[in-house]
Amino acid sequence: LVGCLGSEQEAECPGAVVGQKRIDCHPQPGASQEACEARGCTWCSSDVPNAPWCFFPEDSPYGYARSGSAEKTDKGWRVTLNKRQALSLFGNDISPIVLEVEFQTKDRLRFRLYDPNKQRFEVPLKINGPGVTAEEANYEVEFSDDATHFMIKRKSTGTVLWDSPLVDLFFSNQFLQITTTVPSTAVYGFGEHEHPTFKHNMDFVTYGMFSRDQAPTSFANLYGVHPFYMCVEPDSNAHGVLLLNSNAQDVTLSPNPSLTFRTIGGILDFYLFTGPTPESVVQQYTEAIGRPHMPAYWSLGFQLSRWGYGSLDVLKQTVDRMKHYDIPYFMKELKKDGKHNILILDPFITKDEEPGTYRAYELGQEMGVWVNNSDGVTPAVGQAWPPGDSVFPDYTNPRTVEWWTQLCLELKDVLDYDGIWIDMNEPSNFMRGQIPGCADNEINYPPYTPSISDRSLAEKTLCPDSKTYLGDHYDTHSLFGWSQTEPTFNAVQQATGKRAFVLSRSTFVGSGKHGGHWLGDNFSQWKDLRRSIVGILEFNLFGIPYIGADICGFNYNTTYELCLRWMQLGSFYPFSRNHNSEGNSEQDPAVFGDAFAKISRATLRIRYSLLPYLYTLFYESHVYGGTVVRSLMHENQLHNFVRVLICSGMVGSTEISESLSSFWHSLNQEKIFGCVEGYFEEADFMSQFTSDQETHGIDTAFLWGSAFMIAPVLEEASTLAEHISEQHRHYRASQYLKWEDESLSLLLQVRNGCRGWMLPLTCSCYCAGSSLQGHTQSSNCQARRKHTDMKANWFPYYLSPTVFWNCSISRAVVLKSSIFLCCAGQVLGSRLSLLGARVCFSPCPPLTPGNKRENCSTKGRLHTCGLMREAELWRQNIAGSCSVIAGSQGCASWQGRGRVPSAWRKNYATVSAPLNKIPLYIRGGYILPQQAPATTTTESRLNPFGLIIALDEQGQASGSLFWDDGDSIDTIEKENYFLAKYTFSKLQLLGTRDLFLVFPLRICSLNSLACISLSDSTDSAPIVGVLWRDPARYWPPAVLIRCSVQHRNKLAQGQCTDAFHTALSSVQMCPEKDL
Repeated sequence: LVGCLGSEQEAECPGAVVGQKRIDCHPQPGASQEACEARGCTWCSSDVPNAPWCFFPEDSPYGYARSGSAEKTDKGWRVTLNKRQALSLFGNDISPIVLEVEFQTKDRLRFRLYDPNKQRFEVPLKINGPGVTAEEANYEVEFSDDATHFMIKRKSTGTVLWDSPLVDLFFSNQFLQITTTVPSTAVYGFGEHEHPTFKHNMDFVTYGMFSRDQAPTSFANLYGVHPFYMCVEPDSNAHGVLLLNSNAQDVTLSPNPSLTFRTIGGILDFYLFTGPTPESVVQQYTEAIGRPHMPAYWSLGFQLSRWGYGSLDVLKQTVDRMKHYDIPYFMKELKKDGKHNILILDPFITKDEEPGTYRAYELGQEMGVWVNNSDGVTPAVGQAWPPGDSVFPDYTNPRTVEWWTQLCLELKDVLDYDGIWIDMNEPSNFMRGQIPGCADNEINYPPYTPSISDRSLAEKTLCPDSKTYLGDHYDTHSLFGWSQTEPTFNAVQQATGKRAFVLSRSTFVGSGKHGGHWLGDNFSQWKDLRRSIVGILEFNLFGIPYIGADICGFNYNTTYELCLRWMQLGSFYPFSRNHNSEGNSEQDPAVFGDAFAKISRATLRIRYSLLPYLYTLFYESHVYGGTVVRSLMHENQLHNFVRVLICSGMVGSTEISESLSSFWHSLNQEKIFGCVEGYFEEADFMSQFTSDQETHGIDTAFLWGSAFMIAPVLEEASTLAEHISEQHRHYRASQYLKWEDESLSLLLQVRNGCRGWMLPLTCSCYCAGSSLQGHTQSSNCQARRKHTDMKANWFPYYLSPTVFWNCSISRAVVLKSSIFLCCAGQVLGSRLSLLGARVCFSPCPPLTPGNKRENCSTKGRLHTCGLMREAELWRQNIAGSCSVIAGSQGCASWQGRGRVPSAWRKNYATVSAPLNKIPLYIRGGYILPQQAPATTTTESRLNPFGLIIALDEQGQASGSLFWDDGDSIDTIEKENYFLAKYTFSKLQLLGTRDLFLVFPLRICSLNSLACISLSDSTDSAPIVGVLWRDPARYWPPAVLIRCSVQHRNKLAQGQCTDAFHTALSSVQMCPEKDL
């Protein structure tokens, strides 16, 4: 069904709700006009994609109404709601119900709807707050005068964050539904599913949530349940909402835009987090549900496993291959040489072993730790991997926790493990319900089953009427993995005496406090490679930053190229593991031969060198609750006011004999570059990703923290990677002009040579108005945009002293109406006449400096002859929100040198990524700690430290380092760690100790320091402390200088100044020498 609002079909439905606003009155399959109208609803077809044909009318007989006035309480408000009419959708409606509002913190609001007369199941996760007054809160709650709406607004902007019509509210024993509008379609979250994109499709898409043993497929409910979403508002503020409910449920995302929540049990218990940035939303969310655990340092190393090694000999062969190629790894059996051992445990316990031979079952039987049948006495019996029948531990039972801890301690004496991987804990069962099947009742077969796979609550698991310590499996099913994770975490720490490693397949709200997760039994397909980024971004939203996907895929046989690209991407998963299934071909990095192993080793060595930075991010996540891996949209930086020249109109040709820089200082506000009006305007620039709506849907690149970007290749047979660059910095007024003119033509007559001519560039798809109206090649701007190469304030990780970067010569610049000065670029392959141009395009012969050409073809490659400086191509000045790429510097060259300003918007970049490279970028203004890599994390921790200093426009940078022994328990809580912040400014690198604590940083001296800078001028040193003897020869957009303590004079280019020498000689990682 495709179409738009106001279609003829909808016009034939008198009084029908427009398609985008419809709420489904028959959410289960089998809707018909007869069944619809029997419910008092409207039946009407629609051309709106996926819109329901059976929907609630505007005068719906359902819902609730407020009874009396809102009552003020110590925590907020309390409102009684009564059912409006007797008509029932699924029976057993409850009335009255209570809406209770709690002002928990200034940024967190709780509102819940419950039955005041009967206790219903609630998730045993206590979220409390100190409480604030309505005046202190950053939100406000409103009840409409006609008692039909409940709204929550952001105080600072008035944006409505939550708006629920009470007429759309349902609260029966086994069907609860509430609908809210959201301020935009930029909605993220809800899990666990394999979402094709990070930003959700809002075309009436429904996602079910109910933990299930299910390989990742589109729209299927998978292993965990996370009813949390984040919404970015039109003004770039963000908020998040949690529905704390563990029953089977679904949510429909509608184009209104709105969200409709449905669940079949418990209460409607919502928490709203006001942000206002995406990162602060996650911080507030994890403050409520529990901060992510601090992983052991060794768990950040590369991991290798598979189901089905078959024999110890096969495992040894794999290990030998890895050693031969010096690929970082740790084994799963032998614990020596700094390697670690993780065991996989499934929850089901076989009951058919010979008496006296299986302690786990006999002790559990004695202690009564099993999930029981509906009688509450007889253990529920199903079938799984063990031969025969199995029983299932009930981890909500304190006796089970005691049983499990004791077994984990005993297992440690048999197998010297370092961590436990808990699998199949949805819980999985290889049959529908237990033996002999599920009874025919409303618990097992409710009147409404959410949009989950098979529309069955018992498929691949136990019957819903099974009994657990906390209640019916109907209520607690999706809590099984969550309830197992904490006792496993505590048992591992007790058994090892070290920081616990727990990896759980099934997760719920708050699971990140005690464990990590992987994305399950994925497939060796390119789509799974791409979608793994979405899953990793989502689980960082959910407060589980220790997350990864099976590198190269779990199911099916991988291919050389797919596995290699996946090794490159997976090297930057927080949890980095190559894992595959029984019966599939081997896929460890060493099995593909020398070239594959060399490329994998190179990428993994980058990971290992940056582990101090990654470990610091985990520290920050543990303490402050933010993400470790985040989308580009999360970066949100407000810059100070800048002065921007606003021009309008045109007075014709203008003589410019001075350079742009000197000319700027002689400007008057009446005539500027041919502007009828020219004036300065104070402008508040939101130089950020969050405010750029184009970044809201980007999930092909991601960030480690704020400073490190990964932009992998995600398509087969591709050597290009596309990403978007951030507008982090703004150029000074002398470098930034905004051109607003709609009457420019392709031909400009400009006098006085190269410095006088101005060339307008445009792509009409993006410019306001119709600049360059005569242009006939302005179609397909989307395709042309992808050919524009840019770096903005991000520096390539693989940086050489002189950086060349490819630009598409046939499409040099293609965005927004603007001009450039003093250099040349080709304009969309069109012809252009330039009087006095000193550059030209082949096949026209090149010009010598000082000569002129009346006409210049632009169909071929740009080339120049003569010295670059004399041809003025070494200069680059910009105007407007467009940049100029300097022409190629040789007649046979297809490369150009240039700089892209941070003033750009929608900065798409297509970069070269041959099979041996993954594009990686370091952000200007940040310092990243690093260490020399080694084969294991144990060895790499012994290597000297280094700092990567990427300077911003002001020549400044800052960063931090967290360090402890890597695996002791509660080092942060016990204040046994090292933490320092580093700043680079005014020729000096300084370290400031945040906390002087017990842990000594034994490796204090810097082994190396890499400094990266974006050149601001060719007339002065482009980086602090470096002298350039010949700016015309050495003019790259970015400069890498490596200085080491031992070899300061051996620089890649130039030499360190005395000031830089002094700074380097005194630099230590430890701010205090006595550390």
